[in-house]
Amino acid sequence: MTELYFIIKTFLLEDTRELQEEIEEEGIQAEEGIQAEEKMKWKRLKKRKKLKRKEFKQRTKLKRKKFKQR
Repeated sequence: MTELYFIIKTFLLEDTRELQEEIEEEGIQAEEGIQAEEKMKWKRLKKRKKLKRKEFKQRTKLKRKKFKQR
């Protein structure tokens, strides 16, 4: 009877370890996904900022041209 108990206990421990490993792997993958998403978000923000600067420069050039024409 005790042998059966130890066999079942060993099986359950192995199963628990496998589940923990799977959970850890999924957690790592999720974390990597979040980091990649944040990186893309920052890239988009930088792009927008560059575009805004470019637009601002173009507008100021136009204003200067108009002012010089007066």
